Amino acid sequence: MKFFENFFSKEKNIEIQSLTYGLNLFIPTFILILSSLFENYELTAELGILIGVNVIFTQIFSSNARSLIISKESQISFQSFILFRILISVFVLALNLIIIKYYEFIYSYLLFQLSILIVLQWLNELILTYFEINKKNKEIYSYLFIKVFFLTIIIINFLFFQNLFDIILIFNLLLFLFFIKYYFEIKKKITYQYSILKIFKNSLSSLSFYSSFS
Repeated sequence: MKFFENFFSKEKNIEIQSLTYGLNLFIPTFILILSSLFENYELTAELGILIGVNVIFTQIFSSNARSLIISKESQISFQSFILFRILISVFVLALNLIIIKYYEFIYSYLLFQLSILIVLQWLNELILTYFEINKKNKEIYSYLFIKVFFLTIIIINFLFFQNLFDIILIFNLLLFLFFIKYYFEIKKKITYQYSILKIFKNSLSSLSFYSSFS
């Protein structure tokens, strides 16, 4: 982590933040590219379908949350955004299971792990936003370190081992623990007064949802 702190000066934290947000969405696509380069075309085709479905639904229900939270223009609370995404994540994962089973994918277990990865990264986007607005740069460096480390391991795996399932499983576990740790930290500091049904209704009726949906 000291490496990243020295590599980017304090005046250029925007570069670290941009890189972290970028890598937070890049890994599934990176795996797709590698599988194509290593001529595993069956995995490439199945990844293309699953990644496409997940990107569509996570973007539709993103409600431009990050931009609204940073600009402080949203009437929906920070924690409400997180709870809304948790609810949508359950729906997205269920949809993935249906698609994987219906099309009888060869790499079904790996694909579901990648679906979990996409959802966890989508949830952690809001945790990163919390870090950004509260200037928690060390936490952002930590998340970036995890991402770079696993990108390196994924490349090594394609070169020598071809055992991607275990790597993604461990990666998902770390991302889940990361989310849980900081979610409860946020929960202590930010309270909300709405029921889950009210949160869902407010989110779906907001202009930001109509924007991301379109």
